[in-house]
Amino acid sequence: MITAQSIREKFDYDSISGALTRKKYQKKVGWIENTGYRRIEIDGEKYLASFIIWMWMTGKEPIESIDHKNGNRSDDRWINLREANGRQNRWNSKTPTNNQSGIKGVYRDKRCSKKPWVASITANHERIVLGWFSTLQEAKTARTTVENTHHGKFRRTS
Repeated sequence: MITAQSIREKFDYDSISGALTRKKYQKKVGWIENTGYRRIEIDGEKYLASFIIWMWMTGKEPIESIDHKNGNRSDDRWINLREANGRQNRWNSKTPTNNQSGIKGVYRDKRCSKKPWVASITANHERIVLGWFSTLQEAKTARTTVENTHHGKFRRTS
C-alpha cells in the first residue's frame, strides 16, 4: 500500500507548475492517457497523478475523487485541484459534444413550436425539468440560476 511518506520519499512536486518528478532522476513522471488524465506507475501499480499529488500535499488519500477545477484533466497544479465526490465531479464536466444548444441541460423539443427550449437539471439523483421556454436565452437563464443553487462552486462556468 502506498503512503504519503513513501510518495514524498520518491517524488518532488512543484505546486506552481503541477510537475511531479522522481527524485532519483529529476525527470517529470507519467503519461497522458486517452482520457486526458496523467497517470504514473509506482512499484508496478498505476495511479492518477492527481491522487498522488493530493497525498503528497495533504498526507492523506482523497475521500472519493479529485476534481480539476478548470476541466483540464492533465493540469495538476495545486490551485486547480480539489476534493470532490463523483456527483460534484460530474457537475464540472464539459458540455457534451452532441449537445445542440451549446448549454448543458438545455435542449430543443421539436414537438413544441411556441416554447421549443427545455431546461433541466439533475439534483439528488433526480432529473428535474425546469420548464419550456420561448428562447434559448430564457432556458439558459433558468438553468444557470438553478445550477448556482444546486452545484455551487462545482458549477462549470465555461
